[in-house]
Amino acid sequence: MRLIFIILLFSISLFSNEVTLKVLSEEEILLGERVKINLSFSKSFSLEIFKDLIESSEGQLGPFHVVDIKKLDDENFLIDSVYENLANNGVFELQAFESNITFKIENRDMLSQEGLEPSNKFYVFSDKEKITEETKLGFGIILFSIILILLGIIYFWKTRKIRMQNRLTRQRKNELKKIISKAKTREDFEKIYSRKSEVFELFPTVNRSDDFFRTIDEFQYMKEISVENLNKIKKSLEKIKSAI
Repeated sequence: MRLIFIILLFSISLFSNEVTLKVLSEEEILLGERVKINLSFSKSFSLEIFKDLIESSEGQLGPFHVVDIKKLDDENFLIDSVYENLANNGVFELQAFESNITFKIENRDMLSQEGLEPSNKFYVFSDKEKITEETKLGFGIILFSIILILLGIIYFWKTRKIRMQNRLTRQRKNELKKIISKAKTREDFEKIYSRKSEVFELFPTVNRSDDFFRTIDEFQYMKEISVENLNKIKKSLEKIKSAI
């Protein structure tokens, strides 16, 4: 407890001094514009304590809304902020440890009263809460990529079955074409006849009433087929060959 009390007394002694702010700009700053500020304490000061002080004031540092804080050395801080409204002639106070800290803007003439309306609100986030435009864009790209991948997977699975069916159809067509083109014997012709439903399905240009199938109907139940009739069947098959 004694140590905590000493730390508090030390912190209060720091806060009791006037703090100087300097606007880092060569041009006049309008209301609503981003501005960098150099903040100087008269003694060494902790970055963590200063951040806690800003958070306790909801990000407000007089006429500025703090966006980011960087420590330059023991007494100096670089503050990135949004200029909202100049009041009290550039002098303002913040309360810490039940004491008031006086802040004075060294070059307050650089701050204009013109620009955005003072009623405009600016929101400040801590380092862990900052969401930059780049981060939002990154999330958007990731989300778009995920959706694109999912659509690609759905498309792949829907078309996979069609591709497989087309491949099997090509295989069956090639097999039948090979059988028909090489047919010479009675067994070959009867084999084609037994698969006539496939022939009609795979080759719509083949006529169902083609002479080949009628001729096979005529001779298939005969025990023996003469050479003359075999040649007749073979000749009728030529029309099918030209149609596939």
